[in-house]
Amino acid sequence: SASNGGRAPSPEAYGEWLESMASTVVSRLPEDGVAVFYQTDVRVVYNDDSFSYVDKSYHVIAGARAAGGKVVWHRIALKSAPGTPSTGMNPMYTHVVCCSGPRGAPSFHQRPNGLGGPAQMPDVLTRGPCEWKRGTDPVVAYYICAYIAAQAAPCATTRTIVDPFCGTGCILACANLVGLDALGNDYSPKRCKVARTLVATRTSREGGGVDVTLSREEPRNLIV
Repeated sequence: SASNGGRAPSPEAYGEWLESMASTVVSRLPEDGVAVFYQTDVRVVYNDDSFSYVDKSYHVIAGARAAGGKVVWHRIALKSAPGTPSTGMNPMYTHVVCCSGPRGAPSFHQRPNGLGGPAQMPDVLTRGPCEWKRGTDPVVAYYICAYIAAQAAPCATTRTIVDPFCGTGCILACANLVGLDALGNDYSPKRCKVARTLVATRTSREGGGVDVTLSREEPRNLIV
């Protein structure tokens, strides 16, 4: 909205921006890099009860493909139990879409199910409590970062995760948890202050899966 005179953009303009943003990001990916988009759709309701729907996953995938990128995997993260109706601006699920760039390494496409063993990434994830209500869920963030760390391990060239809209730093903390460096950016000084101190801790669930909790310690992440 800041680039639109303080007003919310139209659904059409928002979709165009998403495609342009995704295309720009994917076009600049290195050969061994990926971009992961964490996007919740938007319903825009007008005074006459008509509405528009912004399908964010459609727009980011369209933008990625326009840049010559490919979809590596696409997951759904549920905010509430299946069968729960929602009437607000956002549906109760989030798209998590991983794309490689036009020079994407083949290894990123040979293992579409993500990680093997105990860190296997489910097709449908369950979102838990977040540090910030609009932030990334820590369990989803962990799976994203663990996937990137595992894929980078054979060549050990991908060592840094960059989050250009880092909020309170959940992605950064989970990157540190799996041994990666993290660089974040956010326009809110208050959220940046939290992101510098956020630490993630993983525990295993009985019967499989993981839980990730967040806490705060001395500043450790680089935020610009």
